[in-house]
Amino acid sequence: MGWLVYLVAGFFAAAVPGPGLWPVVFPMLPPAGAAPQDGSQTGDFEGPGQAQMRLAGHLLKARNQEVARAEAAIAALMPVVRAVAAAEKEKDKAGLREALGKLGGKPLDEAQAALLEAVSLEGRRLRMVRKAVEVAAAARKSVPGVDPRLVAALDEHVKSGRAGERAETRFRAYRYLASGLVAFLDDDPPTAVARMKAATDAGPDLAPAWVYLGSFYFLVQKVELAVEAWKKALALDPSNEAVRRAIKDYELRKKKRK
Repeated sequence: MGWLVYLVAGFFAAAVPGPGLWPVVFPMLPPAGAAPQDGSQTGDFEGPGQAQMRLAGHLLKARNQEVARAEAAIAALMPVVRAVAAAEKEKDKAGLREALGKLGGKPLDEAQAALLEAVSLEGRRLRMVRKAVEVAAAARKSVPGVDPRLVAALDEHVKSGRAGERAETRFRAYRYLASGLVAFLDDDPPTAVARMKAATDAGPDLAPAWVYLGSFYFLVQKVELAVEAWKKALALDPSNEAVRRAIKDYELRKKKRK
């Protein structure tokens, strides 16, 4: 347990927050902090197309509510994910296993349904924004805060089914993350490795999954694969000094053996 506690507890102490669900579903959106030109921040727009933008605003509110529901489920799961690293007493392990079983089941199913509903609402919102742009263009005007090319790309992302697929894939990653930790708590390292590997396949930007995968590889004495996983975790969060030290320690020991 020592290596697992050292790495994962240290990781979570230093880790920066990962991306929210919406940027994962819509990767073409600008980085956090930049104003998206997708019609979601037009304010009280007046002019040709304002009726459509008001309808889009109502759909935006409903969309955000569904996204918040989905995010809440992840917010409830992650403290339990963190706690597994420091669990040493059997009583603690049993409680965490139960919590992971509950949070990784129906709550994630409901959260996924909420995110898919948000995607559907977003599709309707984007169609309203595109209609507003058309109405404004007919009057030789434009809608502020709207890049028609971005809105068209987002709309196509929804219509093609790619947005829904990305939402489903993300929740598949969270399910594997939870079930991999359950396998670890059940003293089944091979299954823990397989499930955590599936979590990183479905969520390659989930740094916690990479840290745990590396730790689980270490438990089954696949040290090279462990270090490879830790390096991927470090690439996602270069400020992670715990993982950086673990990699450095490994490389020093490797040199000494030569």
